[in-house]
Amino acid sequence: LIRDINAGRYSNNTNLVLVTHGLALRIFLMRWFHWSVDEFLCVYNPPNAEPLVMERMPNQYEAAPDGSVAWVHTKALYQLSQESQVVLRGCTADMCSTVSVSGGGTSTS
Repeated sequence: LIRDINAGRYSNNTNLVLVTHGLALRIFLMRWFHWSVDEFLCVYNPPNAEPLVMERMPNQYEAAPDGSVAWVHTKALYQLSQESQVVLRGCTADMCSTVSVSGGGTSTS
């Protein structure tokens, strides 16, 4: 998915829908957000037929061609929505994004 996004196979306003089971969804989120095994094991499968939404971060987190941030990983542009965080028991706010904002700057993990 990341390679397809980076290759420009999707326009900027494209929405992607993944239909999968709870365990596969947790594995996807683990890989996307770089969870440790312990973090993965703390998260429960979502209820059946419960949609989880990953939202694109505001433009301020994107790399500007002439800005100080020359490159931002594609995964860092997305976060789990607040509603999805509530549904995904055991998932903390720190686990729902690969970008942490402190003091007005950004850092990727």
